[in-house]
Amino acid sequence: MSSLAIGLVVGAFMLAITELVFNISKDNANKINNKAERKSVKKERVTASAKYGFYTTREGDTLEKIAKTLYGCRECWFSIYDMNREKVKNNPWKRLKEGIKLKYKLNLTFREKEEMKEKYMEWLRKVSTGKLIPE
Repeated sequence: MSSLAIGLVVGAFMLAITELVFNISKDNANKINNKAERKSVKKERVTASAKYGFYTTREGDTLEKIAKTLYGCRECWFSIYDMNREKVKNNPWKRLKEGIKLKYKLNLTFREKEEMKEKYMEWLRKVSTGKLIPE
C-alpha cells in the first residue's frame, strides 16, 4: 500500500472520529442546555412556593421568642402575628399553647424589619400610656 493510500485512510478515519466526537458533544450541549432550562423552571417554582415556612410552637414560646429565633430580631413578631391572627387571637404577647402551627415569611427584607420595629415601638407606646391594655 502506498503512503498516499495510508494517508487517505488515516485522514478519513480521523475525519470520522472528529465528526462522531463533535456530534456527541453537540448532543451533550443540547442536553445540558435543556437540563439547565428545566432547572431554572423548577427553581422558579421552588422559590415561589418557598416564600413561607411553618413553625410549630413549643412549651414556653412567645411570638417575640419565635421572631428572635427566625429573624434575629424580637420586634419582628408582628410579621408572624399578622399571618396568624386567627390562631393567636388577641394574645400576641402571651405564651402560646404548644403545638400551634404558625405560618411565617422565610425572609424579611431590611425595610420590612424596620417597619416591624416601628410598629413595635408604636405598640409599646400604646401599652405604656394605657391606650392598649394587654390581657
